[in-house]
Amino acid sequence: MKPIKLTAIQINGMLREAQEYLLKYKGTDSTINCKFDLRQLITEVEKPTIIFSQKAYLKMHMLVKHNTKEIAWHGIVERNNNTFTVKDILVYPQEVTGVTVETDQQEYSNWLINLPDEQFNNLRMQGHSHVNMGVSPSGTDTTWYNSILQQLQNDDYYIFLILNKSGNLHLELYDLKTNTKYDKEDIEIKIEHEDWVKEMSKLVKEPPKVNTASEGYELNYNNPYYYTDDLDKVYGSANSAYNAYKKRKYEKWKQNQNKKGKKK
Repeated sequence: MKPIKLTAIQINGMLREAQEYLLKYKGTDSTINCKFDLRQLITEVEKPTIIFSQKAYLKMHMLVKHNTKEIAWHGIVERNNNTFTVKDILVYPQEVTGVTVETDQQEYSNWLINLPDEQFNNLRMQGHSHVNMGVSPSGTDTTWYNSILQQLQNDDYYIFLILNKSGNLHLELYDLKTNTKYDKEDIEIKIEHEDWVKEMSKLVKEPPKVNTASEGYELNYNNPYYYTDDLDKVYGSANSAYNAYKKRKYEKWKQNQNKKGKKK
């Protein structure tokens, strides 16, 4: 994460650092590069959460799955403190190739004007696919991101997203309210009802394995001599014939074990 805008205090600190560097500088190059790591200017910022509704999540993945060329979309987002919920996905007029998405400005403007107010006022995400390529932003992508950023007001926010057919995701959140640009690793990403699915999955268990080591032989489902009445309970009566076969194998094995014991 990094700041979006620099404060007067940060600027003065950078100027002092640059001055100290220049006063100590010795070199033969005709140019001087003085770099600052903006990530070091961020301290103790609350981690934001982005939640995708089931509808929005499914629409995005289906758009990418069923299109062999790039495709772009907008997201309708609602904010609640530091939680951003992507409620729905809207596809706007566009011309695409395998690696580009272009829009006719007039056609796009007409599309925007005709949106209901509740949708227009909450268009706070732009996403597109990279088909079968990686999801790192291209130079065209970053130029587009910067153009959107220049239009945002002091308390606005915007989400940028890239998705490919492998399900790989690139995500960025620009939040002017906290003056912070968040990368994917800085964001907690959730899918609607994901917690419910995890909780319900706890009710699904594997049947217990039967261990009769007291018989002198550890029995399990992969052992050809394994037999137990529990097989019918676990697999149902359809397995009774195979269970009977294993019973005969087991009894024969047990007889052999008894003969070995008597010889001793």
